[in-house]
Amino acid sequence: TKQEAISGGEDGTVRVWCLEKGVQKFLFIQDYAGPVLSLAIYPASRIIVVGSADGYVRFWDLHSGMLLCAINTGGRGVNGVAINPSGPLGQILAAGAGGYVRVFNPP
Repeated sequence: TKQEAISGGEDGTVRVWCLEKGVQKFLFIQDYAGPVLSLAIYPASRIIVVGSADGYVRFWDLHSGMLLCAINTGGRGVNGVAINPSGPLGQILAAGAGGYVRVFNPP
């Protein structure tokens, strides 16, 4: 079984690591997004969910490295993202600096 971890940086990058080999597998660069504030992996579809300082939640495909979509939460930074796997599609929850919580279905 492959073990993976993700990390986000002040420079707006998201890195996917192979823990088995101790090497970086992917590097996602979020132009103009500011620092990465929160991360989660949606395991059923292999989507990385990223909350950024610019108030966007971005959905990245872990297989292709493609940005699937970016959703403006209408707030300031997205300080937390979480996966609620109940239901057929599951839900993504995003919490922000302005005290909001938004719920999204994965793309």
